[in-house]
Order: sequence, then C-alpha cells, then structure tokens
Amino acid sequence: MTNTVVGDENNPLVLNVYTKELSPRKLLPVMVWIHGGAFIFGDSSEMLYGPDYLLADENDIVFVSMNYRLGALGFLSIDDPSVGVPGNAGLKDQALALKWVRQNIHHFGGNNKNVTVFGESAGGTSVHWHMLSNFSKGLFDKAIVQSGSALLSWANGPRSNQPERLAKKLGWDGVGGDQKLVEFLRSIDFSELIRAQNILTESEKQEWIYSAWVPSVEPYTAEQSFFTENPLATYKSAWGNKIPLIIGGTVDEGLLLYREVMADTEFYIGANAFKNVIPKTWNLPTDRVEEFAQQLKQFYLGNDDVTKDIGKFFDILSDVTFLHGIHLAIVGRLSDEFSAPTYFYRFAFAGNPKYNMIRQVLVPNDVKGICHGEDIASLFKAAMIKEPVINSADHKTIDRMTRMFTKFAATGNPNCDLIRPIVWSPLEKQSIPPFKCLNIDEDVSYISYPEAKRMDFWDSLFKATL
Repeated sequence: MTNTVVGDENNPLVLNVYTKELSPRKLLPVMVWIHGGAFIFGDSSEMLYGPDYLLADENDIVFVSMNYRLGALGFLSIDDPSVGVPGNAGLKDQALALKWVRQNIHHFGGNNKNVTVFGESAGGTSVHWHMLSNFSKGLFDKAIVQSGSALLSWANGPRSNQPERLAKKLGWDGVGGDQKLVEFLRSIDFSELIRAQNILTESEKQEWIYSAWVPSVEPYTAEQSFFTENPLATYKSAWGNKIPLIIGGTVDEGLLLYREVMADTEFYIGANAFKNVIPKTWNLPTDRVEEFAQQLKQFYLGNDDVTKDIGKFFDILSDVTFLHGIHLAIVGRLSDEFSAPTYFYRFAFAGNPKYNMIRQVLVPNDVKGICHGEDIASLFKAAMIKEPVINSADHKTIDRMTRMFTKFAATGNPNCDLIRPIVWSPLEKQSIPPFKCLNIDEDVSYISYPEAKRMDFWDSLFKATL
C-alpha cells in the first residue's frame, strides 16, 4: 500500500514453514497460504498472518506461506516474444513455491501427497488461476478459495499499454519498441520502479480498475506460459475441477471500498456511476453499457435515489467485484461431470472489531456489515491483535473455521464436531442455482444462499454478452 519494499531486497522470494514436530509418527497434511493485496501489496509475515490458530493443539497440519513478486515486477506483460516477458511472473513464483513444497515438505513433517493451497482476495484469485492453468497441474491436492475467482474482471486485466506508460513515467523517450523499453526498465533501480508503478488515471479509477498490474492472458505461447486462453473458455473443464474445493466470501465484500466511495461522491452519484461498474472486460459497445446500467439501477434501487440507501451501492460493488465471479466459478465447476466435491460458504459473523485488524483499517466501527477480508481474523492471529477471550463468539468462530479448514486439508471433507448437528453438504454436480451454503455466523446453519436473486440478475447480464 505504501509502494515500498519490506524485507531482503536481494532475496524477496521466501517461504515460511511452521511445524509442531519435524518427525511426527505420521506425516501431516500441508496447508499452503497465498496472501492477498490486489496483486500490488502485502506479504506473508506474521504481522497479519500468524498461524497460531491454525496450529492449535487440535489441528495437526504443517503450515506454509510464501512471498511472490507483486505489481509491475510480478505482472508486467509485453507482446514481443523476443524480449521474454509474457507476464504472470507472480503466479509463476507461487507455482515454484508449490513445487518446492511437493519436493521438500516431508523434511518438516509434512505429507507431500496431501497439500491444500488456500488464499483470500488476490490470494484466493491466485488459487483459482492455478486450478485453471496446466502450468500448475498436479502441484496440490485440494483448494480453498476465499473471496476470489479468476473470472472476476479485476483479476484478468485488460491490456492498455501499461509497460509503455510506466517506462515513459520513468523517463523513457518511447523510441526503439519493446526491446528498448525492456532495456530501459531493466536499467531502473527496482525500488524506483515500484514507487512509480501506480500509473492509473483518474478515469480508470472511476471505472473501478484497481491496479494496472494483475494476472493476464499471456500474448503468446511459450515453454513457460502460464495462461494463453481466456479463462472463460476453459474454466468448465479445467484440471482443478477434479480436486475438492471450499469456496465462498463475506456477506458485504463491497465494504472494502467504503472509505474510497465515501470520500468521493462521484463514485455513486456521478453521471457515469452505474455505467462504470459494468465490467470493462465484457467489451460492450456504449449503447449496451447504458442499457445494462439502467437495468442495474432499476434492479437494486427501483425508483429510489442511491443517496437514500447507499448500502445498495455497496451491494452492487460486492456482487460485481467478488460474489458473481465466485458464483460463476461454482456454476462452471458443477457443470463438469468429473468435478470433485464443492463446499460453498458464506461468512456472516460480525465479530468484535478490536480482534480484527482488517476491519479496523477498512471500515469505521459504526458501519454495519461483514467487510471483505474479515474472515482472515478467524484463521490467523495478527501480530498486534490480542487473542479473543476463550468461549467468546470470536473465539468460537476461530475454533470452528480452523477446525473445518484443517479437517478439509486432512480428509477433503470439512465437517467436524464443532458444527454438529449441522452437516455441510457438497453441492450436487449438474445442479443449478440457487445453491445452498454453510452460513457462518455466531452459530452455523446450512441455508439457501440469500444473495441468489442478485446472482441471477448478474447471470442475465453476463449471458447477454456471450
């Protein structure tokens, strides 16, 4: 978030391995965490991702987390094959870490034949990208995708001359094509490059483009290609459909953008406010965008003014930014007759903000709702946050979440003693919405997904683009 480098500048690609015993009687399931941060910030440190809860006495796992290249260093992509910069270096870093785990984790008491990869936001989106890419085929055995999907518009960025824009911002004269561009960027100190990598225009920000540097379909096929096809063309038959999956999100994902929206009314009352939320990756002509924007406004607001219920605008952001992409991933997976079990959850627990660093940073305490990222505090102990009081609702939710996730990592089935008598059933293959989900609140319940009608609406728009 600060465009600075934290850690060893010469060796930023590190793995962290946590184990309770180097030589257990039986090798333990392995859980590999990929951190979020919109592909431009974040790291795997205990500042946010302390594994204390996951490694509680009842949970027998080996935990691994990783760093990977971010921003321009991780996701710059250039069309000319001769310069050898196709893109997705950050995702390839992650794949390299997963290969290391397969080859070495037994030295730390981990079972290299029982590896679960999990992540949240950009981390969850990364997990889904790996499930779609043959580059990562066979590197893990189960997956947990939290608030992410490779089918989200922000997770598969449009190509808009980002490398050239960055180079010119740093002083390149624009002469010599891709070859000279790459030579110029390689001559720049990487810390200077990082400080300059925010190249988004104000109009792009208004159009909800979060970062110039995200995963992309690579412009040509090579030996080390990660992805060269539109994921919408492959997600229904991807290799990752064949491994067990937990997938879901928080109730009010869009609150991630609360401070940004409330600081600039143009986001929600501007002339283009509703047109701007229509995904740019749909590549619609102007008249269709206007048509969709009118349908959008009518569906969420009816004849009301958005200022009467700003929460409805955050519902729109929740759906377009996270929930519908998750929904599409589920739909595509269930259409695959060979798909493995799919467990769908909805995180609805409003915990005490003093135990949740992300809540403290993103949303004022008086704003109701379950923000994007709030579930992280139920899996990880942040370094500056005290552990909740035993038997409090926060502590019980931590126990449930970690027990379900570690049980899934061990067996492929998240059902455990802490949610009984509730049974979290996998979704049926070939089934259609509305789906059922495990609703995780102060208590858990297995319910029809409350946001199903909103997903139906976005389905109607999406199908009209095909």
